[in-house]
Amino acid sequence: MPKEERIQAVTRRKQAGMSNRAIASSLGVHESTVRDDLKSNAGNPAMPEQVTTTDGRSKTIQTVGNVGYSELISIITALAVVIETK
Repeated sequence: MPKEERIQAVTRRKQAGMSNRAIASSLGVHESTVRDDLKSNAGNPAMPEQVTTTDGRSKTIQTVGNVGYSELISIITALAVVIETK
């Protein structure tokens, strides 16, 4: 699999909530390769596995459906602006 294709596959799996170990196993690569691919994809960072809710609780991200990470950040930022203006 070409490197760019692998990076996209790694990023999609990470956004779906898979661990680095599970991604490596599914693609037949070493876990360090997954980590390096995620680091090299700086223009489209991987979805964080944990987020903190407004009430301070930690939640695990499982999936964001068809919405990419950068689009999700844009939506959250827009919502924060709306909330601040109220």
